Amino acid sequence: MKNTEITNENLQWYINQPVEIQLELFKHYVNMAKVLANQFFEDEVRQKAGEKYTREKPEEGRYDRWGSNPVSIRVGEEKVKVKVPRLYDNQQEGTVGLENYKKLRQIPLPSEELLKKIIIGLSQHDYKQVVQMAADSFVLSQSTVSRAFVEESEKALKVFEERDLGLYDFIALVIDGKYNSKDNIVIALGITINGDKIPLGFIQTTTENSEAVSGLLKNLIKRNFRFQEGILTIIDGSKGLKKAIEETFGEFTLTQRYQWHKRENVISYLPEIGTR
Repeated sequence: MKNTEITNENLQWYINQPVEIQLELFKHYVNMAKVLANQFFEDEVRQKAGEKYTREKPEEGRYDRWGSNPVSIRVGEEKVKVKVPRLYDNQQEGTVGLENYKKLRQIPLPSEELLKKIIIGLSQHDYKQVVQMAADSFVLSQSTVSRAFVEESEKALKVFEERDLGLYDFIALVIDGKYNSKDNIVIALGITINGDKIPLGFIQTTTENSEAVSGLLKNLIKRNFRFQEGILTIIDGSKGLKKAIEETFGEFTLTQRYQWHKRENVISYLPEIGTR
């Protein structure tokens, strides 16, 4: 099968192949997306202008085939070049674009609001909700996303949130909050004796209050986070973080404030010096 001419016959040829050949071709998903997109365009052209080289045209012959334009569509993270057929509207006396191409262009990317909901869902261990939101963001129906995909994605997220932390030799724990709109995401990052930085977990909370952060730290301990030999905790100037750390780790921790945060806080009180 040649890639230069992508038609309905090509698509039917693919469907009729043995499973082994279909799987091999599926590895080249970008080309397969081009097949589907071109068929998507051709269906609309056929409905409006009829089959090629026929005098029997729908809509009383209002539309004629009128060449094509090179454009690009997004397939995942890639921009893929395709040719979109044009139609000539005999009533309006001008070329018109395809509605199906407009629909492809209007498929939204994940919004900031969606990403915020996903982060909150992860922090609350609501893995099924996270997977479903991700599917909905790309306009995929429940029937499109297989149950196997949902289940496997849920497992992968649970593995991240429920890893056995006893496998690591941590010497430091960095805790900081990042605001996403009005919500504060408190993140715990472990540093091993070899200098590796490993994300451990996070929670969603309105403020860096001690009760919420204590819950995060206790969850780390349940997952075998070892601190009894001493752990350096690095935080900003939040009193809630400091209180939660002292209540959870007690005498086994030494708390260090971010030097950069301290520097920025001091500089914020100094007047700006103009250059000469």
